[in-house]
Amino acid sequence: MHTTTNSHLCLLLKPNPETTASSTEATYTKRQCRRCVMGQKQGATRTKWCETGQKRGKRGGIQARLRANPTRPNLPTLILSNVRSLENKRQHSDSAIQMHGLTCYRADRDTALSGKTRGGGLCVYINKGWCNNAVVVTKHCSSLVEFMFVKCRPFCLPWEFTAIVIVTVYIPPCTNTKDALRELYSAISEQQTNNPYGFFIIAGDFNHANLKSVLPKFYQHVNFATRGNNTLDLVYTTEKNVYKAEPRPHLGYLDHISVMLIPACRPLLKLTKPVQKQITVWPDALTKK
Repeated sequence: MHTTTNSHLCLLLKPNPETTASSTEATYTKRQCRRCVMGQKQGATRTKWCETGQKRGKRGGIQARLRANPTRPNLPTLILSNVRSLENKRQHSDSAIQMHGLTCYRADRDTALSGKTRGGGLCVYINKGWCNNAVVVTKHCSSLVEFMFVKCRPFCLPWEFTAIVIVTVYIPPCTNTKDALRELYSAISEQQTNNPYGFFIIAGDFNHANLKSVLPKFYQHVNFATRGNNTLDLVYTTEKNVYKAEPRPHLGYLDHISVMLIPACRPLLKLTKPVQKQITVWPDALTKK
């Protein structure tokens, strides 16, 4: 995969030299803003803000926060893409599909278990700048459903979560949906028992299956069509309103568009208001009596 394609999909976040400070802005000192420079030319005095060196407000919004701290988000930025027509997937070595700065975790399709002879398989790429402590917990391949669980302990993690569990799923279009969801539900329930405070991200091609029919407490974040007029590529999490989904161009001959999910949550520590408590301290003389 070319670097230009990765950059267009925001897979590789690198600083853009065109967006850095211009030469005019670089001439202002640390305690001197553009407003004060223009004011001094008109004979005005410097503002109180410049005298104290206090920073003014910065640009807000989800995209601005992500650009300011691309490898330390509260939750990971996600790119979901359904790659098709990739010949001989099982014969590809890791070096053939490895991308710079990303660690690859793969679950190739088993022909004997799935009953299919062409293509198939799942793959998860994790940015090394976000996490280098990840392990594949379980893999499953059958004629009903394919899934893989990857447990991550990133460098920065909100204190309300102990781990992030990424689940990638593929449910064939002509399979028994109820039986496929039953197998997936059993695996998710087991991992939720093992990680009661984990944050779960379940993403993949569900076709016409609805995970909320077996896991009603999960929330789905993709609200636009991903193939024609159908929304087949879905992303579920255990928290509400934590992601903002945006469409991205498809890869190669893919007939599914890619989906980018930008973290939109705020850590619980920042949302919780401080609590005042009164503590009574007794003198040592009274405690000895």
